[in-house]
Amino acid sequence: MSARSINMRDYLAQFLGRRIMYVPNPGNAGDKLIAYATLQLMDSIGLDYLIGDHEAKYDNEILFYGGGGNLVGPYKQCQNFLINNMKQNEIVVLPQTVNNQDQLLATLDPSITLICREQISYDYVVSLVPDPTKVLLSHDLALSATGFKELREVKGTGVCNCFRSDTERTSVRLPSDNLDLAILMNTKANNARDIASCVMAVFDHLSKFSEIRTNRLHMAIAGHL
Repeated sequence: MSARSINMRDYLAQFLGRRIMYVPNPGNAGDKLIAYATLQLMDSIGLDYLIGDHEAKYDNEILFYGGGGNLVGPYKQCQNFLINNMKQNEIVVLPQTVNNQDQLLATLDPSITLICREQISYDYVVSLVPDPTKVLLSHDLALSATGFKELREVKGTGVCNCFRSDTERTSVRLPSDNLDLAILMNTKANNARDIASCVMAVFDHLSKFSEIRTNRLHMAIAGHL
């Protein structure tokens, strides 16, 4: 982490006493894990928040856009959200991977604080934005998720192959028993209960195995947790 790295708990604590609209990043079950951890963190700090919609337009709000890998070429949700909501709101983009966003970054409004989740994204963003002081660096929030103590005690067996099969699939040959859990176990979730339900279903499945093979970041993080 660089000199602009932050502790997310300390950073978010400055919003105590102010109402937040938290907008989860849409996507797969891995994004639900990020949202799950984010809700845990905000609850532990005592923030006052509501859960919002990435397709909505807001006015005079403090908006937290959920972390993830959405500010990249194949996806437009975060990009569109920022275009629709900057200037009239204060926006914090929680830890994201960012690339292929030259035009957006070059015109990024000072109402937006953009937090990157790794150094490559951070270096790219600060090279383009009008105000580099509005760019910060922190770890992917999924790493802070808790609540899996009982599952850690399960003695799993065998191998779970969980390689991605979507638009970001790599050259890795998919095993015959591959299960892309991030897609297969994803559900619509616009409240804390449904987000937690999706996450626990993924963890319950992964706990049945002693080894997880994957090229999905959040399946690897789930295995680590």
